[in-house]
Formats: sequence, structure tokens, C-alpha cells
Amino acid sequence: MTTFVETQNLSPHIADLGTGQDCPALPGSFIKENAGNPVSNLDTKATTATRHDLVDYRAYSEQGCTEEIAKIREVYHSFDGEDPKGKAVKLDGCRRFAWFARHRDTGDIRVLSRSCHLRWCPMCAKAKQAYITKSTSEWIASSAYPKLLTLTILHTDQPLREQINNLYNYFRRLRQRKKFRDRVTGGIWFFQIKLSRRDGLWHPHLHCLISGLTVSHSVLKRLWQDITYTSEIVDVRSITDKENAARHVARYAARPAEVVNMSLPERIELVEAMHGRRLVGSWGDAKNISFRPPVESGKDEWRNLGSWRMIIELKDCDDIAAAILNAWKKGEPLEPHLAADCFCDIFDDAHGKLQPRPPPQDFLPNFYGDHTNV
Repeated sequence: MTTFVETQNLSPHIADLGTGQDCPALPGSFIKENAGNPVSNLDTKATTATRHDLVDYRAYSEQGCTEEIAKIREVYHSFDGEDPKGKAVKLDGCRRFAWFARHRDTGDIRVLSRSCHLRWCPMCAKAKQAYITKSTSEWIASSAYPKLLTLTILHTDQPLREQINNLYNYFRRLRQRKKFRDRVTGGIWFFQIKLSRRDGLWHPHLHCLISGLTVSHSVLKRLWQDITYTSEIVDVRSITDKENAARHVARYAARPAEVVNMSLPERIELVEAMHGRRLVGSWGDAKNISFRPPVESGKDEWRNLGSWRMIIELKDCDDIAAAILNAWKKGEPLEPHLAADCFCDIFDDAHGKLQPRPPPQDFLPNFYGDHTNV
């Protein structure tokens, strides 16, 4: 059975989610002593305004990440060879087909779409980031004195996989140290990696949202140097804007590196080194945080209203199509009388041909989009 997953509805607070909103620059003021200073290129990359009028849902989803998709496809194609069912083919098929659907009880409007669920798919990463942002925001809001801790290791020419293994082992040992454990009650960690253009070496590091008592920079510096033997570079800062802090670090769980400026061999090395490795985790009082949405089985609760292509093409000449699109964009429920009839035929997004509507059970809302409004 084909599984369809929901994509995002409109969220004016999340950058680059493919939701019809301009991508705002992420404020740097959420961290004390860092006001106005971008933490990474992801925070300040300019994007164009998201368009709602694209009749091809794939084109709509690609906005802001077209080049990144092409770079990732090259990596997957190098792994797949001529495999007709390889990851490059799955990436090509991601979000090629989409439907508007209405919840029978709440009237909420969602867009259901086929998703590839590949780790390095930029389109799936946007949705993943939305859910992790929500989970992180809920935890950090309950922390009395949250802080952002960044841990780095010395640049070396070791194979990347070894560097990542070392970083994760060092971090595990840090959490076991009494001086750290007695003051830090828990936290959420996120992996990020950069490639230095100055020396061509990898720079893996961890960003951690931590709770508990204040740990002085000097203590952390000594602990980290004692564990790594070579690195004393740590940074800890108080968080003043919890929501923006959660949104910032959640980016790394979805997109741990900027691959656009990397060569193909560098991208391949990165993807291979991160295979099977977690990008985000938690411990202590944050241990029970979920980073994956629960599987939903309410197939009978959602009613298909029409394909993305049909609703977009009819929005200027059909009042119901316009109402469906408007409800989705505003995150508002659609009145029952507007959903009495549906557009029973759909356009095949690949060929522009009318096709019979598939059975409702093929559209299961098992996706991240339920949690985009955070």
C-alpha cells in the first residue's frame, strides 16, 4: 500500500518551511552576549518569497533548496548506480503528488503528499525540523535557566568517521563526570559539521541545550581538555529567547551540514561517515523527548478534497477551491458546507492527465506537518 505523508500548513514563525511565508532572518539576540551575531550560514541565508501559485507541488516544495536537492541527488546516484529503485529515484519522487484533505471533526485542512523520508532530503528536512522545534520548545520552556553549550574538537586529518566517533565518545564521558552531572540535570544535543576552506579539514561539533545550575566556563574548559587531551574550546551562554533558540538548534537535526559548496567526494564522505549515526539526542530530564512524530492511523478522519494541482488551477475561478486554499494558508478550519463536494478527479502531476481518485486509505496522515505551528 502506498503511504502518503502530510506536508506543512502555513506557519509565519518558521523559516524556509515551504509554507507560503517569506523566510525571515533568524534573530541572533536569543543568546545573551551574542545579539545580532549569526551562529551559522543557515541563519542568514537569503531566500525568495515562497509562492503559493505553483501548480506543481514538487516545484512548490523545492523553493529555497533546489540546488541542495541537486547536490544530494548526485550523492545518492553515485551510491545507486543503475538501481531503478535506489535513493536517487526516491528523492526524485518525493512530493510529486499531493492532495488537500479536511479533518471530519475539526475541519482542519492539510496537504497530504508522498514523502521519500531520506535523511539528506532537504524537503523532508524542513518537515523534520518543524516537529523537532516543537518538541524542543516544549522542553526548553519548562527549564528555569536554560543554556546553550557548544563543544568542539581540534581539527585533524583523521578520517571523518573517526572524528565523529571521538566527538560522541568524548561527550558521553563529559556527561559522566561528577562536576558536570551534579550541575547539569539534562539536555538535548545536536550535531553540526563544517568544512574549513582555509585548511580543508572537517570541523564536527555539538550544540547542546542544557538545564540545571550554572557551570562556569573555566570548569567546562578544564573538563573538556582533560577528556579530549587536545581541545579546550567550549562555549556556554544563557538563553534569553527560548523559542528562537529551539528553532535555531533544530535546524542541525534536519540539516547538519551545508552541502551546496562541497565537492562530490566531500559530500560522499560526509554521507558515509554519518550513516547510522544519530544527529540529535537527549539525556537526563530531557530523556523522554520525542524526535519522531507518532504514527497516526485515523485514515477515516480525513476526507480528500482535491489534488494540489486542481485546487491551485481553480482558485481564481471557483469559490470552494479558493476557500480550501485560504483555510490551509491561514491555518483555519474549513466550514462543513464547503467540503460537501470534492473535486473527484485529479491531475497526475507528472503527465498532466486526469486520473481516477485513489482510495482514501492511501492517504494516511503520518507526517511532521501536524506540528509546524510552533
